[in-house]
Amino acid sequence: MQTYQFAHFLKGLLAGSGDTFNRGQFDELTRVFDHVQPDENEPEELKAHAWMTKRIKAINEAPNEEREALLLKRLHRDLSNDFAKHEPANDS
Repeated sequence: MQTYQFAHFLKGLLAGSGDTFNRGQFDELTRVFDHVQPDENEPEELKAHAWMTKRIKAINEAPNEEREALLLKRLHRDLSNDFAKHEPANDS
């Protein structure tokens, strides 16, 4: 799967998830992300892939449900903010 396809999937997942991800949504995100192959000639894709990999690992290794919930909420917020930053550039 290419990065732009994952971004399209992720945008839809964010739209249907309120202000945080639940564990089922996160598991779906992780399942799809496992198939993403960033373009090795695109440093931004590699950076984004590494960032997402780190976040997924942190959530999966959370020591308790409260920490997991906090990390899921932060991931949702950060992804939502990132999409919001890029929306105006894509509309022009």
